[in-house]
Amino acid sequence: MKTARLTAFWLALSACALFLTSCLDYREELWINGDASGKIHATIAINSELGAPTDGGSGQPDQIEAQLRELFAVTDGAKVESYQTFVDGKKRIWDFTVSFKDLRLLKPAVITGKNNIGAVFGDFAIEKIPDGKLAVKRTVSLSEPPRQSDDTPANPPQDSPSSNDTNTLGNAVGKLMGGLLANSMFSGYHLDYTTHFPTEVVSANSPSIDRDTNTVSWRFPLAEASQHPVTMTAEIKRPGGWLLWLFIAILVVTTLAILLPAFRKKPVDPDTP
Repeated sequence: MKTARLTAFWLALSACALFLTSCLDYREELWINGDASGKIHATIAINSELGAPTDGGSGQPDQIEAQLRELFAVTDGAKVESYQTFVDGKKRIWDFTVSFKDLRLLKPAVITGKNNIGAVFGDFAIEKIPDGKLAVKRTVSLSEPPRQSDDTPANPPQDSPSSNDTNTLGNAVGKLMGGLLANSMFSGYHLDYTTHFPTEVVSANSPSIDRDTNTVSWRFPLAEASQHPVTMTAEIKRPGGWLLWLFIAILVVTTLAILLPAFRKKPVDPDTP
C-alpha cells in the first residue's frame, strides 16, 4: 500500500512539474472598468532550452495560442485580441492580450482551462460589502487535490490499524518531499499580477498599493503557488457613486440656467414715461 501511494504521488508530481516548468515566469496586467469589463495583458517566459511549442513554420497556432483561443471561446464577450511569441536571449516569450465584457463571466473559462494555461488566470469573486465598498477576491491554484468520484465512498474502509498508520506516514512523507522538490525546482521564478481598479483602493493583502492610480501588485514565488492556492484580495470603493454626483451637479447647473434669467431685473430706461 505504501509503495502504491508513493508511486501515485511521484506520477502526480511529475505531471504537475511538466506543466509548471513550461510556465516559469508569468507576468500579468489587468485593467478593470467600472462596468466590470476590461482587458488582460500577460507574458509567459520559459527557458528556450526546455523546448517551446511552436508552429514549426506551418502557420498553425502553437499549443499555448490554441489553448488561449479555446479557453476564451467558452466565455461570452471574451476574446484574444493579440498574440505573439518570440525568443529573447535564452527565453521564449509568449505575449498576449485578452479583452472581456464582464470579469465575473470568466469563471467558465477558468474551469475549462484548469489543467493548462487557464490555471494562471485563477477564479474571481466580487461581493458588495457595507460602506459602499466591493470586495474583490482572486484565487490561483496551479495544483488541485485529487477529487473523489461519485461512486467512491467518502471514508473508504481501512484494511487494518497498521495499514492506516502506513497510509498516513506515506502521505506525510510525500507532502514533505513534494514541498522540498518544488522549492528546489522553482526557486527564482514568480507569478506577478498587477491590477488597475476603476475606483479608490481601500485595502489589499499586498504592500504594493499605488493609491494615485488605484493599482495593486502581487508577487508569488512559483514554488509557493505550486504547493497550495494563492489568494489576492482588495477592497475598493463601489463604482457608480461619482456618476450620481455628476448627475446632481448637471441638474443644479441646468436649473440655475433656467431660473436665473427670470430673477434678473431689466434696467429702467430714464426716458421711458
